[in-house]
Amino acid sequence: MTDGNLGAVLHVWCDHPDRTEEEIAAAVYPRLRVMAQHTWGSAGPGYPRFLRRVTAVGVAPG
Repeated sequence: MTDGNLGAVLHVWCDHPDRTEEEIAAAVYPRLRVMAQHTWGSAGPGYPRFLRRVTAVGVAPG
């Protein structure tokens, strides 16, 4: 067994069945970025700096 993080998971429940898959994905997307930063251990010193990083990185192609 290792001392490091072995992974992460984000559960998504559809409490609003009238929403499309695209709407749900758009709502979850920002949370995935925050979770990834914490999982990788690079959350940085605060949310404003994190938002600047997110804006600079943008969206992956495809």
